[in-house]
Amino acid sequence: MVLSYLSGSALTSKNMIFEVFYSCDALQKIYIPYRTETIGSQAFAGCISLSDVTVEWEQPIGIQEDVFWD
Repeated sequence: MVLSYLSGSALTSKNMIFEVFYSCDALQKIYIPYRTETIGSQAFAGCISLSDVTVEWEQPIGIQEDVFWD
């Protein structure tokens, strides 16, 4: 499974909310574009197959604790 960050029910326009993809075992790759402002706590925690994260931001963003915690 590949995630390309788009607005939708789990995501807001500029923020990934708390535990948005928590324990999504199928998630292998994510792409996070420049418009992202924050990534919520444990957004990708427990995503044991996640091996490729591509980010596009040019300046620091808000990353809460344990975003990639396993």
